[in-house]
Amino acid sequence: MEQVENLPVIEVLVSEDGITGSIKLVKQAEETVELTKEMLLGALEANRIIFGLKDETIEKLASRPIYNIKIEVAKGLAPVPGQDGTIEFFVKNDMDYKPEFETEGIVDYKNLDYFQFVKKDQVLCTITKETPGIEGRNIFGGVIPAKPGKAPGCPTGKNTVMTENDTVLIAACDGVVRFVRGIIDINDLLKISTSVGQHTGNINFTGDVTIEGDVCNSFSVKSGGNIIVKGVVEDSTIEAGGNLHISKGINGTLKNTITVKGDLKCHYIENAIIHVQ
Repeated sequence: MEQVENLPVIEVLVSEDGITGSIKLVKQAEETVELTKEMLLGALEANRIIFGLKDETIEKLASRPIYNIKIEVAKGLAPVPGQDGTIEFFVKNDMDYKPEFETEGIVDYKNLDYFQFVKKDQVLCTITKETPGIEGRNIFGGVIPAKPGKAPGCPTGKNTVMTENDTVLIAACDGVVRFVRGIIDINDLLKISTSVGQHTGNINFTGDVTIEGDVCNSFSVKSGGNIIVKGVVEDSTIEAGGNLHISKGINGTLKNTITVKGDLKCHYIENAIIHVQ
């Protein structure tokens, strides 16, 4: 506590942060001073203490003086810091996403859900904005600023839209989620850097699909758009809502069907059932 001023009999003390004011009565030797509430209030006023006065405490101290002990007679309001903003994600980070198997202990390699798909208008995350905090006031009546909360960041990426006063992020189209370092992208083109097989499972996507490798036996690729296969299509089920372009060819066994609503381009076709609409 810091001593502000020493009046006869009355010492007024103020905390370093200006939040607390106290009175310490010092009894003069061989002297009796009759205290009044007005005297105590006058001492506080002389020290510019005007806010948060504890009227009942001051009145009791005047009627029953307590000497050589600090008595708190004024209390300001400490500022309340703001709350940090938060984000609740409803899609998983790329590093955390793993296929979820329906039956424990059994892996269906054809239906792995290897990619994280979302539909248009699907909620990707909700945002709780930071708050500014509540300012305080010291015993001199001065304002004590509050520390505002930290902003939660902006997860908006490709093909995403903020709604509801920037508190809800939704997908602007059907697509594949790419979620890295707090940013969510929705890609309307699915690019598979390997072959479609046990590593990926079957593919069912509303947009265009590009496959860098092959489509292996008994797996399926279904797309609402165009399909590009840079390798070979083995005996597989293919459904293209647009064009189908196979860089090499088709090696079938007449067990599965290829359906194309647009144009079909490939170098060769062997033992395949094909419907081009």
